[in-house]
Amino acid sequence: TTTINYSIDMSGKTNISVYNTLGQKVRTLMNGNLEAGRYTLLWNGTDDAGLEVSSGVYIISMRNNKRYETKQILMLK
Repeated sequence: TTTINYSIDMSGKTNISVYNTLGQKVRTLMNGNLEAGRYTLLWNGTDDAGLEVSSGVYIISMRNNKRYETKQILMLK
């Protein structure tokens, strides 16, 4: 499990997803409206079907209104 801490400057539609290095979406962690503030998400290393992902590099993508940010994480088992 990994903890993802993030903050949102403006209230609005927010999407946080995990992608593999090929650009394929692995998991949607959050998709909805959030108020401005600080938040924490946990990702247990599974895809949208509930299957465990393999060890490797993954990209966390966050979109909020017109803001877009990505971070790389390393999943180790």
